[in-house]
Amino acid sequence: AVVWGGARPAPGGYQATHATQQVQIQQLSGGTWQTLATVSVSKTTGYFETHIRFTSSGGLRLAYTYPSTELALPAGIASTTVYSRTVPVVAH
Repeated sequence: AVVWGGARPAPGGYQATHATQQVQIQQLSGGTWQTLATVSVSKTTGYFETHIRFTSSGGLRLAYTYPSTELALPAGIASTTVYSRTVPVVAH
């Protein structure tokens, strides 16, 4: 399946650190979140597109961790992970 998404804060993270920003694609399976893939996002838009084969049905979300060295962030935000809303995935 094609998985497309974005991390809105990623371009700012790139500008602050000059490091490639990444998101984790996670699936809820058996009550726990498992990382299926880690993908790099566009340094200008924060978007990505990738292909993943889902072997089971469940929820899908993205996880983005703010860089620890991004000085423009409010206090306490650096190095924290934020999650997208969960969307259902049905494996065939």
